Parts: sequence; C-alpha cells; structure tokens
Amino acid sequence: MIDAAFSILERRGAFIDGGVKFYGKAFYLRGEFSSAGTRINFDLGRRVFWVELSLPKFVQGHNVFGTNRLVVLCREVIERVYGCLGIELSRSQWEEIKTARIRLKRLDIACSFRVGSSGSVNAVLESLFEHLRAESVKWSAHGAAYTEAVYNRQRSKRVSDKFYNKHRELMANKIHPAVKARNLLMKYAESIVRYEVTFRGAELKSLGLEFADQWNTKVVREIIEGRINRLKLTQQFQSSDGFSRPVNLNDSSNMFLGLWLKGADLHVYKNCKTLQRARIALIDKCGVDVFKTTDARESLDLSEVLSPENAIFNAPKKLVRQGAIFGFN
Repeated sequence: MIDAAFSILERRGAFIDGGVKFYGKAFYLRGEFSSAGTRINFDLGRRVFWVELSLPKFVQGHNVFGTNRLVVLCREVIERVYGCLGIELSRSQWEEIKTARIRLKRLDIACSFRVGSSGSVNAVLESLFEHLRAESVKWSAHGAAYTEAVYNRQRSKRVSDKFYNKHRELMANKIHPAVKARNLLMKYAESIVRYEVTFRGAELKSLGLEFADQWNTKVVREIIEGRINRLKLTQQFQSSDGFSRPVNLNDSSNMFLGLWLKGADLHVYKNCKTLQRARIALIDKCGVDVFKTTDARESLDLSEVLSPENAIFNAPKKLVRQGAIFGFN
C-alpha cells in the first residue's frame, strides 16, 4: 500500500470521490464483465491490500486462454484498485509495489489439450478416470450422463489437480456478451480437455514460489509436465471384447481373470495382496487390467492425447488478433 493510498484510507469517510463505499476494512471493485463487485480488503496496520479473484476472467471476461505473464495481470488489477481511490500510479509508485512484491495465497495454472471434438473430450475424460481409478490414485469424478471432470485431492489445503470439459463448464457459467470473439472462444472450447493445478499458500511457500514475479511460462510448463508424467499414462490395455485367454496362467490369475470376464468389479478389492500379484501378472501376460471395467471401448492412447506436445500453454494467435486475450502470451 503506497503512501497516497494509506493517507486516503486512514481518513476515509462513508464515501470518497468516485462513489466508492467502504464496508469496514473493504470496498468493492466492479469489473466490466461481472455484475457483482470484487471485494478489495485492506489492512492499514500491515499496509497491504488483498483480493481473491480469477485474474484473466476479471480483465478479459473469460479464462479459456490467458497469459502466463502473471505480473502483467496483477498490475492491471492493482491499477484498477488504486483507480477506485482516485490514484493513477506513476512509474516510481509501481516500482515501489514491485519491489515490495506481490504475494500469492492461491494460484491456478493451466493448459489445454487438443482432442478434436466434443465426443473425444468425453471419451478422454472417461478413459482417464478409468486409468486413474485402476491405479488407485486419489481421484474422483463428476458428471451425470458422462464424466465432465476428474479431480485429485479436491479439498486439499495444499495442491489439487483437475481435468475437465471446458465447454461444458462455459455452458453453465456463460461468457459475458461483451467479450470479444465470444463465439470463437466457445468453438475452441468444444474440442479441448482443460487441465488445472491449484496451489494454496502452504504449497507455494514450500516450493519457493509464493511471489508473482517468480512465475513465467517456463515454470508453468515444467510443473505441469512433471505432474502429468507422474500419472504414468503409457500403459494401454485390451478390453474383454474378443479376448483370448492364455494357457500358461497360474490358478489365482485364472480365477481373477474369469471373474473379470464375467463383469466383477475387482477394483473394490484392490488391497488384496493375491489380487495385486495376479493383476500385475495379467497385465504382463495378457495386456488386460482387471481393475478396469470389461466394457469394450475405443482404444485411447492417453500418453499421446495428454502429452506436452499436444498441450496448449498460450492462446491461439487468432484469438489474440481479435482482441479476446488480454495483454501478451
């Protein structure tokens, strides 16, 4: 909080020039793409402001794609906060804020994967959840007719992951009519699987990445690639459709394979050591995973679909040219 803002807030009344109204130690900043104001909190003792919001959604009306230049986004919001108080930041005042640094208490980083069609989005999410469920990773899924989102540690106080259908989410949370290239954004969203990682304060601090100026495209890419690689999306499996049983299986493998072929949900018994050993043997000898369902489905190579080479980390140039993306990628 620079001196000029401190002086204004210290002697604040009910209103100041511009019609800003104070509610205790807060006031509201209204964005052009939202009907509800964003709460701006302040503490005169610590001389800080803090706010919780989606930066790209606030400044450009959506977060389908955005910039990885976090400080640029922060500066835009900070300048609007000071604008509410009638302060136009000078270069030296902005440098003062930058030197004090912008601390992060939560940060979402993201990329998108091109999968070709809305039907492929559904198929990828279904296949991904099936894979993660079979690996006994702590993932859950959301969706009625089909999987719309796949979560890891959704309520974690440190870090969580999410793959989801971005177009479906935009159908529920509409893009503001004033957003440029709105129809084109929706078209792009139809054929992408979105991946987000949410870091909270404790995790940001432990990673040594709790300030906005520590983040850039390289850091985002390295973290996302590392987290996806941990999912081991390389093993491909057969379904039970047209499956031919090998002759050299031991008794336990034969028994569990028979139960699986009859539709048994063996995943619920994943802690059984005998079953675990049989599963590994069947993967090796038959190419089937008895922790997955027996339903026949189109084979999807998740390691190819959800690969760094297929990931979109920056907005398509067409959207940038049409002004749908704030700032620069």
